[in-house]
Amino acid sequence: MYTSKGVIEHVMTSEIMSDAEDSAHPASSALGTKEYWDAHYAVELGNYQESQDEGEIWFGKQAETRAVQYLVAQAKEGARVLDFGCGNGHFLRRLRSSRIEWGALRGTDYSEPSIDLCKKIEEEQREDGEREIKYTVFDILSADSLAAMGDARFDFIHDKGTWDAISLSDERTARLAAYRRALAALLAEDGQFVIVSCNYTTAELRDFFVDDQQLEFVSELPETKQTAAFSFGGKTGAPFHTAVFRRK
Repeated sequence: MYTSKGVIEHVMTSEIMSDAEDSAHPASSALGTKEYWDAHYAVELGNYQESQDEGEIWFGKQAETRAVQYLVAQAKEGARVLDFGCGNGHFLRRLRSSRIEWGALRGTDYSEPSIDLCKKIEEEQREDGEREIKYTVFDILSADSLAAMGDARFDFIHDKGTWDAISLSDERTARLAAYRRALAALLAEDGQFVIVSCNYTTAELRDFFVDDQQLEFVSELPETKQTAAFSFGGKTGAPFHTAVFRRK
């Protein structure tokens, strides 16, 4: 089997850092480059083709479950969901299996091998009668890529680790501006942005994304009991923070 060891190291520990500990911006890293993730998802695609291994659930099932439960509790019939940095598509497949009749489920990633993996899993696993999940190569940082999304608008935009990864760059300020432009263009009025991070505290996420003209902070989702912490981009033992914002 192929291996992706070294892309992200999971540190299995019950010792979780508190918010009071160092929350400075992590240093730039190879994890902030598209080339790194293209290589990673090429490995994941090879694993799936060889052994049906769907690959990583970023930050573990607990972080994913918390976001899934929130969206299901908040969503109305016909709600449209966009997953920024969908990885292997597992989050969207979890949503599809819920009781909600979604209007649209769409996954985007700037890594083409990631989208190839999602499409392969969708092709082989979607059952008759299930809503199709649409997957698109989309670069949050590219104005041309954003323009190609047209007039699509979503009631929920979800990010689990994507901002963490793309912020690991010396171009963090420019990348944040591009990310915020994408949110402004794609999030419907009164829509919600749900972001899961292990590199940033909720206070830092508020500093990044609250905009007097666009986004307001709603809440931080309560923590569940954690049994694992992660090393991601040089920050070890970081807890997960799930913050919710709403477009005014």
